[in-house]
Amino acid sequence: MKRVCAYCRVSTEHDDQLNSLENQKQYFYEYINRNPEWEFCGLYVDEGISGASVDKREGFKQMIADAEAHKFDLLLTKEISRFARNVLDSIYYTRKLKTLGIGVFFMNDNINTLEPDADLRLAIMSAIAQEESRKISQRTRWGQKRSMERGFVFGTGLLGYHLKNGKLSVNEDGAKIVRLIFDLYLSGIGTKLIGKELENRGIPTPNGGVRWHTSAILDILKNEKYAGMLKQKKTITTDFLSHKRKVNEGEEDYIIEENNHAPIITKEMFDRVQGEIKRRRVAVMEKSRYSNRYAWSGKIECAYCKSKFGRRYGSHRSEQFKVVWRCTKAIKYGKEKINAQGQKVGCNCEAVHEEFLKGNFLAVLNGVIENKDLVVQELRNAMHHAIDSSSNKSSELEQVGADIDRIVTEVKTTGYTYRRLNYPHRI
Repeated sequence: MKRVCAYCRVSTEHDDQLNSLENQKQYFYEYINRNPEWEFCGLYVDEGISGASVDKREGFKQMIADAEAHKFDLLLTKEISRFARNVLDSIYYTRKLKTLGIGVFFMNDNINTLEPDADLRLAIMSAIAQEESRKISQRTRWGQKRSMERGFVFGTGLLGYHLKNGKLSVNEDGAKIVRLIFDLYLSGIGTKLIGKELENRGIPTPNGGVRWHTSAILDILKNEKYAGMLKQKKTITTDFLSHKRKVNEGEEDYIIEENNHAPIITKEMFDRVQGEIKRRRVAVMEKSRYSNRYAWSGKIECAYCKSKFGRRYGSHRSEQFKVVWRCTKAIKYGKEKINAQGQKVGCNCEAVHEEFLKGNFLAVLNGVIENKDLVVQELRNAMHHAIDSSSNKSSELEQVGADIDRIVTEVKTTGYTYRRLNYPHRI
């Protein structure tokens, strides 16, 4: 008695295709049981999976594993394109099964891999199937491009929008969160603190989680859809067989549609945020050059040229004033002047002794400690002013007050006490 199984696959999840899959299952079950010399030993199924590669075909991989365990002797499948649309995969796996003593019978193509001429016929039919897969991929991409040009939105839902039939419509609950994120960022708050603020307010992430990652915040800030613009083909398929995708780095033209849908924020606000993202990135890159060794590294900015200060040893005889901090442009070029190329270089900013920096910092810190109630009130006033200028101020005042009260309560609960900090060179 020969143990016989079958492999079925459909490449989409459309109802008519899945109905076809059920028909295939029933057909194979009856076909195998009609042969008295065969014993039915199962079906291997992949639903909604492309045949261009076996990487994501769990049913196919299970079938190969069972073959290696010698659980069947013959495999039936409807046609070569159901088995694989890749020439190499077709030949590789049929030969692998053949070495295990297992034949594959492609019913519509009338090919049995145990027959002498099977390799030649299989190679020809597999090449035809692969070419058909390439044409399908080409037609699909052409159709998608035409749809994109008409403003059809591909992908999944987006925070602040409903996506239905390729059209975006504003979801006001999510839109409020988006506006809050943009307002907070333009007020000077970083993505990490924005995430913490959203978590403190109990606002869930777009997928229902509780933790907001900085990458998710940045993706929202950089998404042009919130300004009503649609930019598609950001990623492209590099290989129709593997379906691998990569970031479009100019290999194909973007498809951009201005005013494609209702915006959540203005184009002016979006452009301001992009400029701020770029400015902060440059500042971080510059800061990172000087921020790994000393307490003041990357934290002092020149009032004349906006460059960061660097640490140097001065010429003062006293050990106390030996270390100074100076503008990096002044360090590199000296006093401000015009070079041979006609460019202005250097900076006239004077060096600052490190001891004075320490003393002044502690003087300011002690002032904050001594006047903490006044500082909290000033913070409230500043937050109120920022919210009054924002487009989403309706519920912000209550939220800010609640957040400040919560922080004050946490400080009191933990028993943290302020104390004056002393430093011998305070000025």
